[in-house]
Amino acid sequence: MKISLFLALAMLVAVPALAGEIRGVVAASDLPLANERKIVIWVEGAPAGAVPAARPRLSQRDVRFAPDFLVVVAGQTVEMPNDDDIVHNVFSISPAKSFNLGLYLKGQSRSVTFDRPGPVDLFCKIHRHMNAKVYVVPNPFFAVTEPGQPYSIKGVPPGRYKLHVWHEHLAPLEKTVVVPGAGAISVPFALAELEK
Repeated sequence: MKISLFLALAMLVAVPALAGEIRGVVAASDLPLANERKIVIWVEGAPAGAVPAARPRLSQRDVRFAPDFLVVVAGQTVEMPNDDDIVHNVFSISPAKSFNLGLYLKGQSRSVTFDRPGPVDLFCKIHRHMNAKVYVVPNPFFAVTEPGQPYSIKGVPPGRYKLHVWHEHLAPLEKTVVVPGAGAISVPFALAELEK
């Protein structure tokens, strides 16, 4: 009895978890605004799982945000150090996350946990030209790409999902996809689909 239970457990451990891949290309367009920002592609309905432990950095340097675009998973914390020789005051009034970090000097840092999916616009109260965007996705099944470039989302559990495409200056788009237990499905997009 113990041996058969042990063998059954060993077989369960040896069987790899089922997961598929979603990949494709976002076809470019002549729309001038299309090249200003990255494209975010994410899966709706996939299990959220554990929030990534990594704490991305979005610093203030040379009186600008670096980087000026960042994608994080809901629940993830972003470090926002001041690497400038001047004071900054980072804030946002976006529906997905509203905050005001107050004034802080070079060498000081603040952090923000982004808990709701959606776009978050960041600004500095002192330097009006400073802006950045954090896009919060609901789970770790996402990709970031550029017009004309391929994307890949690996390790997606098999099932039927909505695949969302987001670009700052274009209309959001979604497609229904069925992810297999192994292998990849191809889901291409054209920026023209988002321009409508």
